[in-house]
Amino acid sequence: MPLTTSKRKVMEESQGASSDPTASLLHNKRAKPSPPPSASTSTCISTDSVETNTFTSRMLVQLAKSAATFLDTKRGNANGIESNQPVAAFSESPVESLTSTLLLPSSNPKCVSTQNLALIISTLTSEVSRFDVKSAFPLIHAILRINWIRHSMDNSKFSQSYATFLVVLVSTIPSWWGEVANRILRDFTKKSPQELNAHHQTLKKLISLSPTSSNYLPKLLKANFPNKTSPKEQIVNYVKNLLTVSEYYTVLTNYVWTLVIENFVKLDVEFQNQIDDIDDDDLSEALGLEESDNESGEDDDDEVGNENENVDDDDDDDDDDDDDDGDVKLKSVDNEMGDDDSENESENEEQAGRKSKVIKKVKFADEQEAAATKEKDESEEEAEEEEDFDEDMLDSEAEYTIELETLAELSKKIDSLLSAILEYLKPHLSVESLETGQGIPIFNALVKAFNSIIIPTHGTKATQYIIFYAAQQQPELIDAFLVSLFEIVFSTGDLKNESILSN
Repeated sequence: MPLTTSKRKVMEESQGASSDPTASLLHNKRAKPSPPPSASTSTCISTDSVETNTFTSRMLVQLAKSAATFLDTKRGNANGIESNQPVAAFSESPVESLTSTLLLPSSNPKCVSTQNLALIISTLTSEVSRFDVKSAFPLIHAILRINWIRHSMDNSKFSQSYATFLVVLVSTIPSWWGEVANRILRDFTKKSPQELNAHHQTLKKLISLSPTSSNYLPKLLKANFPNKTSPKEQIVNYVKNLLTVSEYYTVLTNYVWTLVIENFVKLDVEFQNQIDDIDDDDLSEALGLEESDNESGEDDDDEVGNENENVDDDDDDDDDDDDDDGDVKLKSVDNEMGDDDSENESENEEQAGRKSKVIKKVKFADEQEAAATKEKDESEEEAEEEEDFDEDMLDSEAEYTIELETLAELSKKIDSLLSAILEYLKPHLSVESLETGQGIPIFNALVKAFNSIIIPTHGTKATQYIIFYAAQQQPELIDAFLVSLFEIVFSTGDLKNESILSN
């Protein structure tokens, strides 16, 4: 059947379009998605093109929704509801895929950027109700391990999204309160309270959501307190954040100050114990006091030298008044006596030398060999003893150097921590703070810690200065502290009298 003109024209146009390479290239470019970012451009920061970021963001959001749907299916199966969705036998579930993606380190080129991470968190926040299943635990733990501080510095919106997820998680599933609170406290050693404002606001909301949280929070505060061997920055930051917690959760004011004083006493006692084993000169050098001591010592030496010069001048004046002839006679007599003594000594030495030579000639060959062998053995023993002594000396010097370095670090920790505590107390024990009643619980907590911790502990010297400084802030506080001291004295006296009467 012959083709009509219109049909022939359509076929020619279609053939021409298929033979045009430019048209086919444009068609393929529209059909193919953008390639994933390479290792050189993906550094967890939004440095890729807008098209690539949009595609990656959509894929991650879809993965988060698939994970939530999968958790809902698991939760339905746990409740006895069967699902019609087929699951591959050996395929990775969306929850496992999302968990492994979130756990990628920042050095990995495939890690999620801060912007995309905020999208994932926001997507999962609306699906938290599906997380109440055991299969969601790995995903929740992966979210809790996200570096909140670093991502907040990269993107200010991330901090709000992450805090919202934590609050919604605890309000929906209260059993996660301890895990979330512990995750917040772990960051207290890294930054100051001003830099961790989002952390404190989140913890404050968690406390309001669970009024019984005071049963868990003290244990977590104590468990996360840095060790005395930790760097001073971590200890100071944690104490500052700990005191900030006591401001919006006043129930723990006594506990917080007790915890702070206990750990301060550990540093103080260890410092005093190490001082007893170190010389005064090395102690001043380790603590940086050598320069001031040397300056004062030089001044004292100069004064003593001037006094000696004055005394010598007086003696010279007195000698000038004496007879010069008498001085010459005395000096000549001394010289003659000295010459006689030197001659006698030289003669004695010569006689001793002659005797030793005679004795050496009289010795037999066997005795000489025995003596040589004995000297060789003695020299070898002395060499071994010297080597052992040198090794012992080197070991002791190394240990002593380590002790000095540890002492210097302890001194810096005590100074920094004491400065931070006193800086905190000054505004909180002002007249305005005492009138509003905010400073009274702090002072009472310090007095209790002084009675229960500082007084029974032997060897503290810097810790008690905290209560002394606090009492000196206001005259009323001094009176209250004196009253507490009288109570301690009389209570100990009553206990002694009771023990005497009982005996």
